[in-house]
Amino acid sequence: MVLIVHSRGLIYVWCLPISRPCVSIIYPELFCAAGSMGGGIRYQNGLKEKIDQAIPKWQQTDFGFFLTNGDQDRPEAFKDFSETLKANQIEHRV
Repeated sequence: MVLIVHSRGLIYVWCLPISRPCVSIIYPELFCAAGSMGGGIRYQNGLKEKIDQAIPKWQQTDFGFFLTNGDQDRPEAFKDFSETLKANQIEHRV
């Protein structure tokens, strides 16, 4: 089986912590885009280090993120992650 990374995206609706962007962070080589429809990303439990490890792969595959929360959710839920993506020139929309 041939995996075509440049045509595979991942979207998740927040219901459990594991359903957040963790899958695309832990396995950055499997996807070219990811979206989150709620929740947020908190730099805890080693997630910041996993993001730092994923950044070079995201840069190689022209990875993109779409991150959104409802108007009653934490408005700054993706702030730190968004700043990390911007600093590393990873395409994203919040």
